Amino acid sequence: MLHFSVTDAMGHGVASALTATLGLGSLRNIRRRGAGLVQQADAANAAVAEHTGVRGSYVTPVLGRLDLRTGVCALLNAGHVPPLVMRGGDAQPLRLPRNFPLGMFTEADYHHGEITLQPGDRLVLVTDGMREGTAASLDLLAMLRSIGDLHPREAVRALARRARPEGPLAGVRVRRGPAGSAGRGPGRR
Repeated sequence: MLHFSVTDAMGHGVASALTATLGLGSLRNIRRRGAGLVQQADAANAAVAEHTGVRGSYVTPVLGRLDLRTGVCALLNAGHVPPLVMRGGDAQPLRLPRNFPLGMFTEADYHHGEITLQPGDRLVLVTDGMREGTAASLDLLAMLRSIGDLHPREAVRALARRARPEGPLAGVRVRRGPAGSAGRGPGRR
């Protein structure tokens, strides 16, 4: 089982960094105790809502759990940029239940969705930086289609160069290879 997440705290500066640390720490702590995605979101939501000192502080994550044997991927999106799936040369946003960001409302209810990744599929997660600066004018779906044949590492680099030529870009891509391989093969690390 592969657990993964992309998180982003609202704002910039020290208050945002502290909120991000609190949210990420809460998610890791409860996940390591075997909690599911909804329970992780509930716990982190309560922690961020209760312990941030800045009004309006919240965290927007995509939480994921991928069964590497079956390809079943559970995803919970709490106010983040929607994940995308590339399948057969086409890139499309995943339709997942909508959830409030963590820490926004103490009594929020969270829900997750599932997709079964097929061999050759790519799951693409990006930050909201893909909506800012030079990246805002990028047609992300068209760009993903144009780099779909690249090795995942090279595809991330190409996307980063195009979206943020002036600096780094956080991006994670999970590619499912042949059944049971988790995208590993000759030359892959």
